Amino acid sequence: MRLDLNTLPIIGNFMDTTLSDLQPRQSALVKGFKQISPPLLRLQEQGVVAGTRIQFIRRAPLGDPYEIRVLNLLLTLREHEAASILVKVES
Repeated sequence: MRLDLNTLPIIGNFMDTTLSDLQPRQSALVKGFKQISPPLLRLQEQGVVAGTRIQFIRRAPLGDPYEIRVLNLLLTLREHEAASILVKVES
């Protein structure tokens, strides 16, 4: 018997929220990273570390890059980099 995942009830939140899921002007706290790469290490050196408040400012008209605010710095990053940053949305 095959299990169809589309028919199972959803209980809780099984998906991690990433920076790329945020809407413009939305803020969140950094929880960590899905993977580490040289561009993400550079972002960590610039203050994108667990517990830091981050604000998603805007996307470029064609969707990439993203502009974020961290510690009063405006930074830009690629969509795949934003998708690697795990966040907790502030209410």
